[in-house]
Amino acid sequence: MNKIAYATSKQVVELIGLSNNVNHETLGTGDSSNKDFNLDNENVIADSYTIYYGVSGSNSFTDLTETTDYSLDKPKGKVSLTSTGVTKLGTKELYVKYVWCEPFTDTEVSNQITFADAEANKLTGRKWDTAEDFTEYFDYLKQRDDSINAIYVRAEDTSEYYSEDFIVVNNEHRPLASVTKIEFYDKDGTEDTTAELTSANYPDEWEWYTIGKIVFKDLNLQKGYKKIKVTGTYGLDETPVLITELSSWLTGLRLYMNLSGGSYNDVTSYSLGGDSISVGEPYINIREFMVQANKRIEQILSVIGVRQIIKVV
Repeated sequence: MNKIAYATSKQVVELIGLSNNVNHETLGTGDSSNKDFNLDNENVIADSYTIYYGVSGSNSFTDLTETTDYSLDKPKGKVSLTSTGVTKLGTKELYVKYVWCEPFTDTEVSNQITFADAEANKLTGRKWDTAEDFTEYFDYLKQRDDSINAIYVRAEDTSEYYSEDFIVVNNEHRPLASVTKIEFYDKDGTEDTTAELTSANYPDEWEWYTIGKIVFKDLNLQKGYKKIKVTGTYGLDETPVLITELSSWLTGLRLYMNLSGGSYNDVTSYSLGGDSISVGEPYINIREFMVQANKRIEQILSVIGVRQIIKVV
């Protein structure tokens, strides 16, 4: 399944203050043949633009459809009408509204979103987009004998005991979206098909929870199982708004770190009389943004919760 980004380029540049909005720009007048028009700005952001036409001086407009009527080279700000678009425009006025980002192209922003989304998963220990298939194996057979744990003394002559009546999937497979089948294997690696759990015996014999916990109920297992195989899906139907914001701030940090290189010595003002020069103002502003962004990231993580790492010593 295709991964869906937690945030869009438009959401990112608007949140971090790198967006520039153009509401009603005139591209030119159609002549029933000209296909090419240029925007006043480059680095147009995806999902932010609408190209439309109307009679000059009128407040009635009709939108053109991308691909069918036109294509847009976002980095260069160039519109190319198709033959269908040329016909629709005729001799009317062509207009556009859009968001552009001076320092970065839409592709550059999107590339950083990919890294930010992966970091958001690691920070929270969960997946926040479209559900994906997974298979996970668990070591389930536990052993205990007097030589290893002398504190435990058993009357029965056995070194095996049954495990807990639940298992918990790994962080990277949370939140659970579904569990389709659970298979049990004995210590010789042979599957016990009589113990297999599916929708046919749910929820009487087992239940699963989005937090990753799978509970076994009244299985009456006759022997300890060495392996359990869980098949299902994990993820969400819709990314929560706080995760979208988290991804946007993490992306913003990456973009501003790129901007910070060299800005520490940019000349921002000077005067000829007395040769007074000021430098480094962009660097100071960028540093302040990064401080505030990190504070907001900490606030969001305090609400969502961070990944728990348990070390066994």
